[in-house]
Amino acid sequence: MKTILSDINGTTSPAAIAKDFMADFLANGEAYLSRAEPKALAIYESIKRETGLDSPKEVLTFIKAELEKRNFKPDYLSLAGFVNVDGYHNGRLRTEVYPDVPVAFRDWKKNGKGVYTYSNGCGALQEQLFKTSTQGDLTGLIDGYFDSVEIGDKNSPDSYKRISDSIQVAPSDIMFLSDLEKELEAADKAGCQVRQVIRPGNKPVESDLYKRITSFAQV
Repeated sequence: MKTILSDINGTTSPAAIAKDFMADFLANGEAYLSRAEPKALAIYESIKRETGLDSPKEVLTFIKAELEKRNFKPDYLSLAGFVNVDGYHNGRLRTEVYPDVPVAFRDWKKNGKGVYTYSNGCGALQEQLFKTSTQGDLTGLIDGYFDSVEIGDKNSPDSYKRISDSIQVAPSDIMFLSDLEKELEAADKAGCQVRQVIRPGNKPVESDLYKRITSFAQV
């Protein structure tokens, strides 16, 4: 194993952070749009035209509902990411990271292993999460951030092959950590090593397909 690739929600951090992101998006999205950068506004206008919705509140409510249904359309993820990154910059958001995570990150880096994360949230959002985490600034321990907008669906084996190509590490030398069986199945099919992460508050695991861990110290 040369490289660790980790999921975030339900893996490095509680699964409930998704609710925090959506609450921030709905509560602060309209204010953000009043001062947003051109790229974010272009995405908003595109969604508005596509849906036929009129007001920012209607568009934001629609996107929140779609993301909660796991409709991870790139434009929806991107606009939510802009708002949530703003939330970190302005102190509205601060995310719990489990205490075993920075310990493991430091050990892996000390031993010359690559450390990457892969999430539906954009790379900028992931970076801000780890920069302002409850465990301090961990960004110096992470080599890169992959997201489903740029890389592809986390349930697709091709996405893990793209990550392998990007970091120039064979899939067999990558250990993927996640709480979700479908993601583990995709990474496994791509040739990666996998571990299913069990954390408090995660959905019950219904099968024994993959080796389980309750702490990154067990990797």
